[in-house]
Amino acid sequence: MLVLRLLRLAGFLFLLGSIAGANAVRAQAIDNDRALIEASAKGDLARVEKLLSAGAGTRARDARGRTALLAATHGNHVGVARRLIAAGADVNAKDDIEDSTFLYAGAEGRVEILRMTLAAGADLRSTNRYGGTALIPAWWKNCCAATYPGEPVI
Repeated sequence: MLVLRLLRLAGFLFLLGSIAGANAVRAQAIDNDRALIEASAKGDLARVEKLLSAGAGTRARDARGRTALLAATHGNHVGVARRLIAAGADVNAKDDIEDSTFLYAGAEGRVEILRMTLAAGADLRSTNRYGGTALIPAWWKNCCAATYPGEPVI
């Protein structure tokens, strides 16, 4: 009887340890995702590389709904944006105010990032909170260098 109780207790403790371990892994992943967004916003490519290697996710979002790619675009950190797109970041993911990397890059005249979003499958029909597309403000800001598979789009 005592042996049975000890075995049950050991099993229960093992289960608790497994749950705690899984929670610690999840907490580390969340920390890595947050750190990726912060490093992207700062343009810290070395840290972005390290965090991606550690398994940080490109789909995580900050309190404003921004992905790491959108945070990098806000700072015009081209190298970081290139690396995140190569890691599979979604160029069409929108934040809380309906901006995507594609829309924001066009609106702010960030031509290099705009080109990358086009090459990565940006949704040309996507609109921002005002109903505008990325290409109208990009043209307005005289950013006519952006092309989509060999064809001028603006």
